[in-house]
Amino acid sequence: MSNRLKSTIFSALAFGILMGLFFALLHQTWHAFFFGPVAGIVFGVLLYFFVNSKIVAEQTKIENTEEKNIIMTSDANLMDNKGGAGGKLYLLEDKIHFKSHSFNISKHEIIIPLQEISKVQVYNTIGIIPNGLLIINKAGKQHKFAVHNRKNWKQEIEKIIKDF
Repeated sequence: MSNRLKSTIFSALAFGILMGLFFALLHQTWHAFFFGPVAGIVFGVLLYFFVNSKIVAEQTKIENTEEKNIIMTSDANLMDNKGGAGGKLYLLEDKIHFKSHSFNISKHEIIIPLQEISKVQVYNTIGIIPNGLLIINKAGKQHKFAVHNRKNWKQEIEKIIKDF
């Protein structure tokens, strides 16, 4: 099962449970048992079509003019004080490149040269979700991402930067 499908199912279940609780507090219990799962299924289907849309894939595609090898790529969120911006994270042989899709409030494109990275750490987003990847450059600037397989990302980045 793909990471996208797992993530969509998990999100749909979480949304369905939260909506069930909301309806239970607002209305009678039977509303919660009916509308919670319905809301979760609808949300999950819409989310699945969104993350697999050709529009999002086209908007998050990077220009690889130097034809560097793409080592890893993943759906990701760039995390900042305002929240997360959805897009795609790429690890190339000389840089990390994040490009957001246009469904975000603001457009983000970040390029982090690998030779400027001093530290890579994993963390839990909102304190509990084990998907955070923190990249710190030599100037101390932090870049936070929420990604699938954060430990694999950390290992691959560290494997490359040890040679710089």
